[in-house]
Amino acid sequence: MAELLRNGKIVSADGEVLMRILPTSLAPVIPYGARVTAITNSLLCTSSSAEQVTTPLELARRNEQDPVPDTLQGGIKHIAAFYVISCTDDVDLDGVDYPTERVCCGVYPMTSHVICARLCEAHAYVRQTASQTHSN
Repeated sequence: MAELLRNGKIVSADGEVLMRILPTSLAPVIPYGARVTAITNSLLCTSSSAEQVTTPLELARRNEQDPVPDTLQGGIKHIAAFYVISCTDDVDLDGVDYPTERVCCGVYPMTSHVICARLCEAHAYVRQTASQTHSN
């Protein structure tokens, strides 16, 4: 998390950008029609809420298999997913209206920096596993 805040991005050992903080307005960054996943705190997930409980690894697998289409209008290209994670202590996303889905990344509460770390680890693992599978 310190590297993300210090440098604006987290880079893998081989130089691949795993996570990046997006500047100011999201409108020009997210392609029109792209899936935007809001990660909420498990304390907010109740049986009556619309959030589904999943793991960072399941999210990474889904988004690596079905990345943001490059054919969508505008925004940045060649990206696996857009995640929105609140930096407040309770990971509250009230008033944030651009996510297309909301999920909880576990049954126990996590702070935003732990969520970021687990998502980065999950995407790195999925990509490493995929490259090993293709090389065999």
